[in-house]
Amino acid sequence: MLAFFGLYHFFIAQNDVVTDFGKSRVITLADNSKVSLNAKSTLSYGNLLAYKRTLQLQGEAFFEVEKGSPFTVQTALGEVLVLGTKFNVVTIDDLFEVKCYEGKVKVFHQSQSTILTPGESVRFYNGTVENWAETSSVKPTWISGESSFKKVPIRYVITQFQNQYNVAVKYPKHIENIKFTGTFTHKDANVALQSICLPLQLKWSKNSGTIILSE
Repeated sequence: MLAFFGLYHFFIAQNDVVTDFGKSRVITLADNSKVSLNAKSTLSYGNLLAYKRTLQLQGEAFFEVEKGSPFTVQTALGEVLVLGTKFNVVTIDDLFEVKCYEGKVKVFHQSQSTILTPGESVRFYNGTVENWAETSSVKPTWISGESSFKKVPIRYVITQFQNQYNVAVKYPKHIENIKFTGTFTHKDANVALQSICLPLQLKWSKNSGTIILSE
């Protein structure tokens, strides 16, 4: 009986991969699919992944999926179903965003479903849904050390900044929904802050290690 329990436990065991502030990691799965995990993110999957390709994600990851049985990425805000493709998934607080780089993906969020083809993206947050298309690149920019955003409320941009630099940021609540389009580097916090603040005409200062944003 104990031997059976040990074998059963082996088959149902979960693998959890966790990244720290400013760190990323590439995971090669049992089916040879690859997952690039961004900073402050968690990927969970079972030992039988080669047979049941279902994973759980918190944070952000870029998936390069080998063809085969259905491959499902589950998050607290929705899920993505594919067969073989490349796509990026972001979950930050109540924001859920998916971009397709190759192939085709089906995105589920609450009662809605959306099919994306290369270059197409969908974003859900605060009861809204946004779709857009642009020239399809090979991979998301964060993999090469630069976070990029397209009309994203500043509060989500700040969360991504904090995930990269492990620093607290305070800002007036009334600016949290200002839309930001642009990029910031993962290599220099001061340069990153300038990239965020200058387009929005925001000021920043430091107080006891905390970054303060103001108008």
